[in-house]
Amino acid sequence: MIKITQNHKDLLLELIKTDFKLRYSGSVLGFVWVLLKPFFLFLIFYIVFSYIFAQGESHYSLQLILGLILFSYFSEGTTHGLTSLLSKANIILKVNFPRQIVVVASIINSFITLVVSFIIFFVFWIFNPTPITWLWLLFPIYLVILTLLIVGFSFFTSILFVRLRDLQSIWELSLQVILYASAIFYPISILPPQLRNIFFLNPIAVIIQQSRQILIYNQIPDLKILLVIFFASVIIFIFGYLFFKKNIKRLAEYF
Repeated sequence: MIKITQNHKDLLLELIKTDFKLRYSGSVLGFVWVLLKPFFLFLIFYIVFSYIFAQGESHYSLQLILGLILFSYFSEGTTHGLTSLLSKANIILKVNFPRQIVVVASIINSFITLVVSFIIFFVFWIFNPTPITWLWLLFPIYLVILTLLIVGFSFFTSILFVRLRDLQSIWELSLQVILYASAIFYPISILPPQLRNIFFLNPIAVIIQQSRQILIYNQIPDLKILLVIFFASVIIFIFGYLFFKKNIKRLAEYF
Protein backbone atom coordinates (compact mmCIF):
# COMPACT_ATOMS: atom_id res chain seq x y z
CA MET A 1 0.00 0.00 0.00
CA ILE A 2 1.39 3.39 -1.00
CA LYS A 3 1.53 6.11 1.62
CA ILE A 4 -0.37 9.17 0.45
CA THR A 5 1.64 12.28 1.28
CA GLN A 6 0.51 15.91 1.42
CA ASN A 7 2.04 16.39 -2.04
CA HIS A 8 -0.13 13.58 -3.36
CA LYS A 9 -3.21 15.18 -1.80
CA ASP A 10 -2.31 18.50 -3.40
CA LEU A 11 -1.87 16.75 -6.76
CA LEU A 12 -5.25 15.05 -6.37
CA LEU A 13 -6.87 18.42 -5.73
CA GLU A 14 -5.18 19.96 -8.76
CA LEU A 15 -6.22 17.06 -10.98
CA ILE A 16 -9.82 17.46 -9.80
CA LYS A 17 -9.74 21.19 -10.56
CA THR A 18 -8.10 20.67 -13.96
CA ASP A 19 -10.49 17.89 -14.96
CA PHE A 20 -13.44 19.99 -13.84
CA LYS A 21 -12.33 22.96 -15.94
CA LEU A 22 -11.59 20.83 -19.01
CA ARG A 23 -15.03 19.21 -18.96
CA TYR A 24 -16.75 22.57 -19.35
CA SER A 25 -14.14 24.56 -21.25
CA GLY A 26 -15.53 26.21 -24.38
CA SER A 27 -19.09 25.71 -23.16
CA VAL A 28 -21.36 28.76 -23.01
CA LEU A 29 -23.43 27.40 -20.13
CA GLY A 30 -20.50 25.67 -18.41
CA PHE A 31 -21.40 24.00 -15.12
CA VAL A 32 -25.10 24.63 -15.70
CA TRP A 33 -25.02 21.55 -17.95
CA VAL A 34 -24.68 19.47 -14.77
CA LEU A 35 -28.32 20.35 -14.10
CA LEU A 36 -29.55 20.58 -17.67
CA LYS A 37 -28.31 17.16 -18.86
CA PRO A 38 -30.26 15.02 -16.35
CA PHE A 39 -33.27 17.35 -16.60
CA PHE A 40 -33.54 17.07 -20.39
CA LEU A 41 -32.96 13.32 -20.21
CA PHE A 42 -35.75 13.14 -17.62
CA LEU A 43 -38.00 15.28 -19.83
CA ILE A 44 -37.51 13.00 -22.84
CA PHE A 45 -38.19 9.81 -20.87
CA TYR A 46 -41.15 11.37 -19.06
CA ILE A 47 -42.81 12.53 -22.29
CA VAL A 48 -42.25 9.16 -23.98
CA PHE A 49 -43.10 6.78 -21.13
CA SER A 50 -45.28 8.59 -18.56
CA TYR A 51 -48.51 7.85 -20.43
CA ILE A 52 -47.69 4.12 -20.37
CA PHE A 53 -46.18 3.66 -16.92
CA ALA A 54 -47.34 6.60 -14.78
CA GLN A 55 -51.02 5.63 -14.71
CA GLY A 56 -52.03 5.36 -11.03
CA GLU A 57 -48.47 6.13 -9.92
CA SER A 58 -48.34 9.42 -8.00
CA HIS A 59 -44.56 9.48 -7.64
CA TYR A 60 -43.52 8.45 -11.14
CA SER A 61 -41.59 11.70 -11.74
CA LEU A 62 -39.57 11.19 -8.53
CA GLN A 63 -38.84 7.57 -9.44
CA LEU A 64 -37.69 8.56 -12.90
CA ILE A 65 -35.44 11.47 -11.91
CA LEU A 66 -33.84 9.50 -9.03
CA GLY A 67 -33.11 6.56 -11.32
CA LEU A 68 -31.64 8.79 -14.02
CA ILE A 69 -29.42 10.69 -11.55
CA LEU A 70 -27.96 7.49 -10.10
CA PHE A 71 -27.50 5.91 -13.51
CA SER A 72 -25.88 9.08 -14.86
CA TYR A 73 -23.36 8.94 -12.01
CA PHE A 74 -22.51 5.36 -12.90
CA SER A 75 -22.37 6.13 -16.62
CA GLU A 76 -20.26 9.28 -16.32
CA GLY A 77 -17.99 7.88 -13.59
CA THR A 78 -17.15 4.69 -15.47
CA THR A 79 -16.72 6.52 -18.79
CA HIS A 80 -14.32 9.11 -17.39
CA GLY A 81 -12.59 6.47 -15.27
CA LEU A 82 -12.03 4.35 -18.37
CA THR A 83 -10.24 7.17 -20.25
CA SER A 84 -8.54 8.73 -17.20
CA LEU A 85 -5.04 7.27 -17.64
CA LEU A 86 -4.77 7.89 -21.36
CA SER A 87 -6.09 11.45 -21.04
CA LYS A 88 -3.40 12.23 -18.44
CA ALA A 89 -0.56 10.39 -20.23
CA ASN A 90 1.55 13.55 -20.49
CA ILE A 91 1.52 13.97 -16.70
CA ILE A 92 2.03 10.27 -15.97
CA LEU A 93 5.13 10.12 -18.18
CA LYS A 94 6.74 13.16 -16.54
CA VAL A 95 5.79 13.04 -12.85
CA ASN A 96 6.27 10.23 -10.32
CA PHE A 97 3.17 9.75 -8.17
CA PRO A 98 0.63 6.99 -7.37
CA ARG A 99 -1.18 6.53 -10.68
CA GLN A 100 -4.46 5.57 -9.02
CA ILE A 101 -4.83 9.23 -8.08
CA VAL A 102 -5.65 9.99 -11.73
CA VAL A 103 -8.52 7.49 -11.75
CA VAL A 104 -9.87 8.63 -8.39
CA ALA A 105 -9.74 12.32 -9.41
CA SER A 106 -11.88 11.72 -12.50
CA ILE A 107 -14.50 9.89 -10.43
CA ILE A 108 -14.57 12.55 -7.70
CA ASN A 109 -15.59 15.02 -10.40
CA SER A 110 -18.44 12.70 -11.35
CA PHE A 111 -19.44 12.48 -7.69
CA ILE A 112 -19.57 16.29 -7.50
CA THR A 113 -21.87 16.21 -10.52
CA LEU A 114 -24.06 13.65 -8.72
CA VAL A 115 -24.38 15.83 -5.62
CA VAL A 116 -25.31 18.91 -7.66
CA SER A 117 -27.79 16.88 -9.74
CA PHE A 118 -29.77 16.11 -6.58
CA ILE A 119 -30.95 19.73 -6.69
CA ILE A 120 -33.28 18.59 -9.47
CA PHE A 121 -34.55 15.67 -7.38
CA PHE A 122 -35.35 17.94 -4.43
CA VAL A 123 -37.09 20.47 -6.68
CA PHE A 124 -39.42 17.69 -7.85
CA TRP A 125 -39.71 16.43 -4.27
CA ILE A 126 -40.91 19.86 -3.04
CA PHE A 127 -43.86 19.72 -5.45
CA ASN A 128 -44.57 16.04 -4.72
CA PRO A 129 -43.19 15.41 -1.21
CA THR A 130 -42.75 12.02 0.41
CA PRO A 131 -42.16 11.36 4.14
CA ILE A 132 -38.65 11.99 5.46
CA THR A 133 -37.86 9.07 7.76
CA TRP A 134 -34.86 7.39 9.37
CA LEU A 135 -34.62 5.21 6.25
CA TRP A 136 -33.11 8.19 4.42
CA LEU A 137 -30.01 7.62 6.56
CA LEU A 138 -29.43 4.39 4.61
CA PHE A 139 -29.08 6.22 1.31
CA PRO A 140 -25.38 7.15 1.76
CA ILE A 141 -24.66 3.41 1.99
CA TYR A 142 -25.93 3.00 -1.57
CA LEU A 143 -23.75 5.88 -2.73
CA VAL A 144 -20.72 4.20 -1.12
CA ILE A 145 -21.58 0.89 -2.83
CA LEU A 146 -22.06 2.60 -6.19
CA THR A 147 -18.80 4.53 -5.82
CA LEU A 148 -16.86 1.39 -4.92
CA LEU A 149 -18.28 -0.29 -8.04
CA ILE A 150 -17.31 2.65 -10.24
CA VAL A 151 -13.77 2.97 -8.84
CA GLY A 152 -13.10 -0.78 -8.88
CA PHE A 153 -14.43 -1.12 -12.42
CA SER A 154 -12.40 1.90 -13.56
CA PHE A 155 -9.20 0.41 -12.15
CA PHE A 156 -9.73 -2.48 -14.57
CA THR A 157 -10.88 -0.55 -17.62
CA SER A 158 -8.41 2.34 -17.36
CA ILE A 159 -5.59 -0.17 -17.74
CA LEU A 160 -7.27 -2.13 -20.53
CA PHE A 161 -8.25 0.98 -22.49
CA VAL A 162 -4.63 2.04 -22.98
CA ARG A 163 -4.10 -1.14 -25.02
CA LEU A 164 -7.62 -1.67 -26.37
CA ARG A 165 -8.97 1.66 -27.65
CA ASP A 166 -12.14 -0.03 -28.93
CA LEU A 167 -13.16 -0.55 -25.31
CA GLN A 168 -14.69 2.92 -25.11
CA SER A 169 -17.13 2.22 -27.94
CA ILE A 170 -17.95 -1.19 -26.47
CA TRP A 171 -18.64 0.36 -23.08
CA GLU A 172 -20.88 3.08 -24.56
CA LEU A 173 -23.04 0.36 -26.14
CA SER A 174 -23.00 -1.61 -22.88
CA LEU A 175 -24.25 1.43 -20.97
CA GLN A 176 -27.30 1.60 -23.24
CA VAL A 177 -28.08 -2.03 -22.43
CA ILE A 178 -27.63 -1.38 -18.69
CA LEU A 179 -29.88 1.69 -18.91
CA TYR A 180 -32.79 -0.30 -20.34
CA ALA A 181 -32.08 -3.29 -18.07
CA SER A 182 -32.26 -1.24 -14.86
CA ALA A 183 -36.02 -0.56 -14.77
CA ILE A 184 -35.49 3.19 -14.63
CA PHE A 185 -38.60 4.20 -16.56
CA TYR A 186 -40.75 1.06 -16.19
CA PRO A 187 -41.89 -0.97 -13.12
CA ILE A 188 -40.31 -4.33 -12.34
CA SER A 189 -43.81 -5.81 -12.14
CA ILE A 190 -44.12 -5.84 -15.94
CA LEU A 191 -41.22 -8.31 -16.21
CA PRO A 192 -41.97 -12.04 -16.39
CA PRO A 193 -41.08 -13.88 -13.13
CA GLN A 194 -38.13 -15.67 -14.76
CA LEU A 195 -36.61 -12.34 -15.81
CA ARG A 196 -36.95 -10.76 -12.38
CA ASN A 197 -34.35 -13.12 -10.93
CA ILE A 198 -31.93 -12.08 -13.68
CA PHE A 199 -32.86 -8.44 -13.06
CA PHE A 200 -31.54 -8.60 -9.49
CA LEU A 201 -28.13 -9.72 -10.75
CA ASN A 202 -27.70 -6.16 -12.02
CA PRO A 203 -26.25 -4.18 -9.06
CA ILE A 204 -27.15 -0.84 -10.66
CA ALA A 205 -30.79 -1.90 -10.89
CA VAL A 206 -30.78 -3.05 -7.25
CA ILE A 207 -29.23 0.23 -6.06
CA ILE A 208 -31.83 2.26 -7.98
CA GLN A 209 -34.79 0.16 -6.82
CA GLN A 210 -33.78 0.09 -3.16
CA SER A 211 -32.94 3.82 -3.19
CA ARG A 212 -36.49 4.45 -4.41
CA GLN A 213 -37.85 2.28 -1.62
CA ILE A 214 -36.18 4.29 1.13
CA LEU A 215 -36.37 7.82 -0.33
CA ILE A 216 -39.81 7.71 -1.95
CA TYR A 217 -41.89 4.86 -0.52
CA ASN A 218 -40.61 4.63 3.07
CA GLN A 219 -40.05 0.88 2.72
CA ILE A 220 -37.32 -1.14 4.41
CA PRO A 221 -35.18 -2.67 1.63
CA ASP A 222 -34.13 -6.30 1.47
CA LEU A 223 -31.06 -6.18 3.71
CA LYS A 224 -29.77 -9.52 2.42
CA ILE A 225 -29.56 -8.12 -1.11
CA LEU A 226 -27.98 -4.96 0.27
CA LEU A 227 -25.23 -7.00 1.98
CA VAL A 228 -24.66 -9.04 -1.18
CA ILE A 229 -24.14 -5.99 -3.40
CA PHE A 230 -22.00 -4.34 -0.71
CA PHE A 231 -19.60 -7.28 -0.50
CA ALA A 232 -19.65 -7.63 -4.29
CA SER A 233 -18.65 -3.98 -4.66
CA VAL A 234 -15.84 -4.41 -2.11
CA ILE A 235 -14.54 -7.47 -3.97
CA ILE A 236 -14.66 -5.64 -7.33
CA PHE A 237 -12.82 -2.71 -5.76
CA ILE A 238 -10.09 -4.90 -4.22
CA PHE A 239 -9.49 -6.98 -7.35
CA GLY A 240 -9.60 -3.86 -9.51
CA TYR A 241 -6.98 -2.19 -7.33
CA LEU A 242 -4.73 -5.27 -7.36
CA PHE A 243 -5.06 -5.55 -11.14
CA PHE A 244 -4.22 -1.86 -11.46
CA LYS A 245 -1.14 -2.14 -9.25
CA LYS A 246 0.11 -5.20 -11.10
CA ASN A 247 -0.15 -3.69 -14.59
CA ILE A 248 0.40 0.05 -14.24
CA LYS A 249 4.22 -0.07 -14.32
CA ARG A 250 4.27 -1.76 -17.73
CA LEU A 251 1.75 0.57 -19.29
CA ALA A 252 3.87 3.61 -20.19
CA GLU A 253 5.13 2.02 -23.43
CA TYR A 254 1.55 1.94 -24.78
CA PHE A 255 0.86 5.67 -24.36
